[in-house]
Amino acid sequence: MFPNALKDFLTEDGAIFVSIDDNEVQHLRSIMDEVFGAKNHVATLIWKRRQTPDSRNVNGVSVDHEYVIVFGKGNVRFKGQAKDLTKYSNPNNDPNGPWMSDNLTGLADATERPNLHYEVVHPVTGRRYPPHSARGWICGPAKMQEYIAEGRILWPKSATGRPRLKRFMSDMKSDTTGFSSFLQAQANVAGTKEQRELFGDKVFAFPKPSDLITTLVEQNTDKDSLILDSFAGSGTTGHAVLMLNQADGGKRRFILVEMDEDICRNVTAKRLTRVIDGYGETPGLGGGYRFCTLGEPLFDEMGQTRAGIAFPDLAAHIFFTETGSPIPKRATGKTPLLGVHDSKAVYLLYNGVLDDKRPNSGNVLTGEVLRELPENDGPRVVYGSGCRLGEARLRRCGVVFKQIPYQIQVS
Repeated sequence: MFPNALKDFLTEDGAIFVSIDDNEVQHLRSIMDEVFGAKNHVATLIWKRRQTPDSRNVNGVSVDHEYVIVFGKGNVRFKGQAKDLTKYSNPNNDPNGPWMSDNLTGLADATERPNLHYEVVHPVTGRRYPPHSARGWICGPAKMQEYIAEGRILWPKSATGRPRLKRFMSDMKSDTTGFSSFLQAQANVAGTKEQRELFGDKVFAFPKPSDLITTLVEQNTDKDSLILDSFAGSGTTGHAVLMLNQADGGKRRFILVEMDEDICRNVTAKRLTRVIDGYGETPGLGGGYRFCTLGEPLFDEMGQTRAGIAFPDLAAHIFFTETGSPIPKRATGKTPLLGVHDSKAVYLLYNGVLDDKRPNSGNVLTGEVLRELPENDGPRVVYGSGCRLGEARLRRCGVVFKQIPYQIQVS
């Protein structure tokens, strides 16, 4: 599933996060560049996974961090971190609202930005304030005069003080600042602690702490987003999504995939049940989930339908990919009608022998087969090995034909 198929699952503004350590980060980045395109690299985040240094390494260096590599398909933007508004107040009842004292020092020396290196003169006392020798001021003389005329310069009372800027909260273009590439999240030990509280013991090695996943999900989802974790492990992602939904009233959904059946049933699913219903003195988060078991693969590595696939399995896949909903009931193969969703009927002409395309085999849509299809008032989509009918007749009958295996959606 990784990483080519996962790219297909992403929305145009969706992001994929991959956690990796120092040993493989350069190889992963090369693979991701190839699959997603280097231009779609969003960020490489750093997470301090160790709470205390490790002294067992032969070179004496404790590798305390991991990376989280972020890619997208196009328009991916982090929401950013909320600015600290507690710095703003209005002690003098300024009509422009709350304000804070901000630095007037710039970031460029006289060689880089000579226009930012000049003297600022107090309009009443005439006292002159030279620029910082290495950094200058934050703006040129004209803008500084505007600040002075508007009464936005805070003049120092002491002889050694420096002028400062009266910056209003209303000046802010956004209530967030850039998201730091250094992740503010707890270490692995916090994930282990969560496990012990949930299960009474450590049941999964090196679990991620829920606040790490919460931070990432919060930055890149809306309240109705769908989040996929293709390596679910202990179920931290599901836990994090439920926490966010409770916090902000969201209706985010999640899909967790875990290939180890024992872990899936006894760790992932149990964790979700307990955080939903509550455990110990911890109240439940609410929500719910559906547990599904994967069947045998329907497609080979080339995306072709595997030989010998049973009718019910292929039918369930076709109905879901065509409608986005599970098949109403397990198909028996006794009728080609799989079900109706939003007035659209879905049919499958398939008898288990993919290479049998004779008209009388029932796999090919002919006039006779069309007459035998169960009626439907809305549109009809028919999957089969072949079609003997022309486009004009199909349109008159409200039928769309899709050929097996080429027009079956694989993912």
